Amino acid sequence: MKTLAAVILSCALVAATAAQQSSPTPQQRQYPAGLPTRPVPLPPQVHWGRCQQLKPSEQEKAAKQQVLQHCIQRYPPNFKDPRNVTRQEVEEHRTSITACALETEGWFDVSGKYDYQKAKDEIISKNLESEAEKQILQLHESCKAEAKQAFANSIIQQVQLYQNCMEFYITRVCGIQLIPPTIIFGPPPQRPQQSKGSSSQSY
Repeated sequence: MKTLAAVILSCALVAATAAQQSSPTPQQRQYPAGLPTRPVPLPPQVHWGRCQQLKPSEQEKAAKQQVLQHCIQRYPPNFKDPRNVTRQEVEEHRTSITACALETEGWFDVSGKYDYQKAKDEIISKNLESEAEKQILQLHESCKAEAKQAFANSIIQQVQLYQNCMEFYITRVCGIQLIPPTIIFGPPPQRPQQSKGSSSQSY
């Protein structure tokens, strides 16, 4: 379900998750003594290296979120036992979401196959520096050939292999780095207040 290549949409998801409002640091806020603060993970940051053009816009991130929400609503998790989900159930649900997203974004051609030409056009449309574009277009052809040969009869697995292949090589060619999230300490969880004379029993 990735546009230019797996790396673009993978990083778009990370970037979409990373959208946050600024908040005071623990040093700027005072909490009641004796109450523990809770760790708050900050989202990871993406450094795009020599391929800054791959950084998704706010509009692209919003569109990606809408597609994911649409597909999750269309294919909600429906596991037999939510307390004991099997690997097969997870993979089947992931495949359904992937197929839905590809279809929603128009990544299948009239014959129902993955539109590799559209993926190539996406690469060209980013106007990367000449050498990076040349390398990535060559990798596109090799990843496409590998995926088609490995999964000739399974479109979704074929697309997943192609995307993983492109993600690996684009990350290396562009020098893209994903900086792990850091942990800060946020405010303690709110404790429910009970008025005098009220009962704590619920019915």
